[in-house]
Amino acid sequence: GCRKRLSTADRAAPLSRFPGVLLAAPAVSLGTVLLAPDAMKIIGLTGGISSGKSSVSSLLRARHGMRIVDLDIIARDALGPGTFAFRKAVALFGPGILSGGAIHRKQLGEIIFNDRTMRQKLNKIMQPGIALRLLGALLYEFAVGTDVVVIDAPLLFESGLHRICSVVVV
Repeated sequence: GCRKRLSTADRAAPLSRFPGVLLAAPAVSLGTVLLAPDAMKIIGLTGGISSGKSSVSSLLRARHGMRIVDLDIIARDALGPGTFAFRKAVALFGPGILSGGAIHRKQLGEIIFNDRTMRQKLNKIMQPGIALRLLGALLYEFAVGTDVVVIDAPLLFESGLHRICSVVVV
């Protein structure tokens, strides 16, 4: 891939402005980020469905021992039985989304895939649980002295998480 230096305004720009581009903080290369000794580095990994995020995460974990925080897994946990998001989602969508005491994710997906308003409502319900779990995961990695953490997030830019990343790989 190619690299591009970004201004502060560019870092907040939508993903569609930079398809297929390795995004880095201004004047910072991936090598510089990985070798800088001053703080834990966060690499954002993002892309569309079937773009290879999981494959890249697996490769980084297996070959380089990097710690991966997978936001798909965090989102599933945030919507688990008994959570705030679970209760709110059942209240919003009704008990018809339940299967065996858990939310039937495929059924919920079918509802929100075609209804932007309901998708936005679900995102608003889930955001606090996802944010708290992500914060907990990052604080844990920091506390145990992890040098580099990869956040695997399909909606990295849409959620604003690119702002906490040292480097973003698309």
